[in-house]
Amino acid sequence: MKKALVIGVILLCLGISFAPCINANVNSKKNILNDDNENFNCLIVGKTSATTFIIKGKPGYEDTIIKINIIPILIFYNVTIALGWKYREVIDLDGKYESSGRVWTKGSNGVKTWESNSLWGNLGKKEISEWMPWGGIKTYWYYKAVIGFTGIRIGGINSVTFFGIASHVSIVTEFPG
Repeated sequence: MKKALVIGVILLCLGISFAPCINANVNSKKNILNDDNENFNCLIVGKTSATTFIIKGKPGYEDTIIKINIIPILIFYNVTIALGWKYREVIDLDGKYESSGRVWTKGSNGVKTWESNSLWGNLGKKEISEWMPWGGIKTYWYYKAVIGFTGIRIGGINSVTFFGIASHVSIVTEFPG
């Protein structure tokens, strides 16, 4: 695994596709779907803030949310990455945190790059509620940007770096609502 990842990163830096799930026509100028905000079956590299990794729980168990950078390096298989989140605490106390940074993909829709101080996932929301110590409920909505991510996440103080492959990526620069 480690050797394959190193070879993959070297090939990625050289602009050569190495993932077997990537469409053979990646370098074609014709997009499979004409949407500037998404890509499919792609290599992905990103460095972003306000980034959450969502690990699907087994049936009957809750999903695991990773948004704190305590562990410096994690390897993931088939997870969802959310960019940006919104929350509501008690009544009328709302807040939102947009992601900022850069995400690059190379896949079925060619090469796509998003770079902004406002990045949001555009593949739906994941809602999670938690009880607060004072008895209230805080609800979070995580905006899914990457589905089917397999790769490495390297944590930093204010941002995370991730690279690997993904089945679907969709990112927008305006709050999706």
